[in-house]
Amino acid sequence: MTGSKTSKYQISDNLRFIRRISGLSQEETSRLMGISRSSYNALEVGARDATLHDISTLESISGISMDVWLNVNMRTSFRDEFESGASLLGITEFIHEYCRLSHKGRRIIARHISEYYCREAEI
Repeated sequence: MTGSKTSKYQISDNLRFIRRISGLSQEETSRLMGISRSSYNALEVGARDATLHDISTLESISGISMDVWLNVNMRTSFRDEFESGASLLGITEFIHEYCRLSHKGRRIIARHISEYYCREAEI
């Protein structure tokens, strides 16, 4: 999917953010996506455009909608949500507990985050 540079870098930033908070390596993430590590790295650093298949695969393995992958800066939105009312301790505890979740648990959280951002976009 060749898109605007904004979408390209949006996906790149989102990939890096979600991979890191999930505690996955680039190798593990590339395996989940069914692509080589070098292909994944190029995608994460914005050296190659994501294909429709890449984004569809990300949606499938993460539970985060394609619309969110393309249009929401998850790292900034995540930070803004916490800065608007959560303490640093609350953020730290959330991330610590999130990282302890199973892959399935993380997907459930990701789905809820995705649904939240889609509702916010509609408003």
